[in-house]
Amino acid sequence: MTLLPFVCWVLILILVCVAGFFSASETVVTGVSQAQLYNKRNDARAVALRALQENLGLTLSSILIANQLISQSVTAVATWLAIEFLGESFLPITAFFFSLFIVVYVEIVPKLIAIQNPVHYALTFSSLLTTFCRVLYPITRFLEAVARASLRLIRIKVVSTGRIHCPDEELRGAIDLHATGGVEEAQERLMMKSILDLNEVSVGQVMVHRKKLEMIEVCAQPEEMIKKILSCPYSRIPLWRTNRENIIGVLHVKTLFRALQHVTHTPEATVDPVSLASPPWFVPESTTLFDQLQAFRARHEHFALVVDEYGALMGAITLEDILEEIVGEIVDEYDVTASGIATESDQSVVVDGEILIRDLNRQFNWELPEEEAATIAGLVMHCARTIPEIGQTCVIHGYCVEVLKRQQNRICQLRISSHKNASAAK
Repeated sequence: MTLLPFVCWVLILILVCVAGFFSASETVVTGVSQAQLYNKRNDARAVALRALQENLGLTLSSILIANQLISQSVTAVATWLAIEFLGESFLPITAFFFSLFIVVYVEIVPKLIAIQNPVHYALTFSSLLTTFCRVLYPITRFLEAVARASLRLIRIKVVSTGRIHCPDEELRGAIDLHATGGVEEAQERLMMKSILDLNEVSVGQVMVHRKKLEMIEVCAQPEEMIKKILSCPYSRIPLWRTNRENIIGVLHVKTLFRALQHVTHTPEATVDPVSLASPPWFVPESTTLFDQLQAFRARHEHFALVVDEYGALMGAITLEDILEEIVGEIVDEYDVTASGIATESDQSVVVDGEILIRDLNRQFNWELPEEEAATIAGLVMHCARTIPEIGQTCVIHGYCVEVLKRQQNRICQLRISSHKNASAAK
């Protein structure tokens, strides 16, 4: 009988240590990132821990079940000791101090220790935790099934749980977290975020619209054709016949000049632009920039024509357009200087209607919606549900937009300012 209290205290100490182990395990399993484990992908312990994270719901359920069983066991043994040696009158005081003891030494202390070096702790005990989760697997599954059935009774549907972290959001958060605020760091941060956006932006949002697309009619005179090619900043030019929608090929400037050089040395030879042109490559406007970039690499091409769901020509997308989405505007000696954006003294911005919304958002750090239209004029007409008159204003997501110029059914120029500034001016 004299050894029984000693055995009970030893049992309590062991159970507290085991409970602390599971409490710390809960912290490190959710706290260690996949990126940290990927750097140790050749370590079997890291592989085991990644498997636990892939089934995070099941892992956490097993840890919580174990913690609850151990805590209840510790409470039962401590209650028996209190009644046996102190009497029932001291039971409330004993329960209070023992609950405080469990909170501090089972929950807080193990988590503080584990958070100091979560990767080391996680790798050290990953095998033991994996074995434990396998042992408790039947019990965990049964209790989860009971919990899900209970939730269904009150019309709450629970989907299968996996990892709680979203890799894309983790990357975006890490990019912002490590920003120092400098100009160069801001540009680097924008480039890294742009790479993550390639899967969310379609070619229709960044393409060169057909109105701006340089094209040549196959029936044009050679002198007129060469003059237009020399004035064009692009190296690939679509050829059309009958109407501008009927694209029959894409002519590479270098191929044409090679043929002209041959004509110079062989006077009887002639140049047929159609025979020199490559077949046109059409892509739907809903294609993401990431998919289009992969397609460019696979086909070893830099130019594609964009069509809508009805097959009508919408514009063209080039490899340079996609790269500019990542690194910003690329200007060479043959590019025409971009115009159409001017900042006024009152901090308002006067823009051409054909300016892309994405360009405005990137340049001024705005948050204009890009889902409804590609250009700012298209967004205004979408929000107004009509073609606004000159002088008409509307507020779009906190930005006051005023129509300055209109030509027939086309909005040519607008003034954009923040809604607060516009209200203050009035």
